[in-house]
Amino acid sequence: MYDKKRILIVEDDLELIDFYLDGLSSLNVDIDTSVSKNEALEKIRNRSYHLAIVDIMLTSNIEDRSGLEVVDYINFMQDNTKIIVASSTIDVHVPADLFQKNIGYYLIKNNIRKAKDYLDPVTTSLNEVKLNLLGNCPSVLSYLSKGRNVDDWISLIRNELSISRDSISLIFEEIFNPLLPVLKLKKSKECISVDTNNGSFYGTIWSRSLGKPLWISISKNDNYNHSSLTNYNYRKLLTNKTFSAIRSYIKEHLKRNIFLQIWCLDNVNRDLFDEVMDC
Repeated sequence: MYDKKRILIVEDDLELIDFYLDGLSSLNVDIDTSVSKNEALEKIRNRSYHLAIVDIMLTSNIEDRSGLEVVDYINFMQDNTKIIVASSTIDVHVPADLFQKNIGYYLIKNNIRKAKDYLDPVTTSLNEVKLNLLGNCPSVLSYLSKGRNVDDWISLIRNELSISRDSISLIFEEIFNPLLPVLKLKKSKECISVDTNNGSFYGTIWSRSLGKPLWISISKNDNYNHSSLTNYNYRKLLTNKTFSAIRSYIKEHLKRNIFLQIWCLDNVNRDLFDEVMDC
């Protein structure tokens, strides 16, 4: 699922959702659905999407325009998500407003008679999209070291893991690229902290590509204890081929073992983390 593009469907018509899902099943995509504004806002806050298909009117009230609030929140998150808007009515005022909100396509539901009517805009949008994975930060390392001078922080890692600066960049980019955008704990000055007793680095982040909180440790020994996890319910993230490939890639390029552990944290509140990546 981590190498798939992600689509959010925001639609209160369950039959139309099924119609979308049936056509989109031909694409290699990961799909979430929401039937209300509040549910959609929560999903967007938790996870980044390559494309959102948003119904303007999410209630039976013909004056309702709550879908526009969803569009505004997508733009607030600054992920560069592509947006397709659908509407049951032809309102001459709405399209003009929408195209000021970074809308790619405006679909009239009555004109959607076959899958091709929405698949063409979807595939075009997915081909064009390039997510903003780093917020306003120049690099992964600049965000992870936030609160410290980047060079000082990298020196700590070099000393503890006994590897070069280039190797540090390689490790962190390989580990974090599938997780981006990532958000740090609000109370934490940095994402990744040093444990000088164990030659390890660890941290808790929210991955918006996965929509989940994670605990990550990187160490030169395979005997790292998980005492910092004692306050969490956690489960090891070992089933994903992406992270197995990362371990192999790191070992191949460093010619030595660096021990990587990634754990999913259960029941960790999203409110504990930053809203967006901000350097």
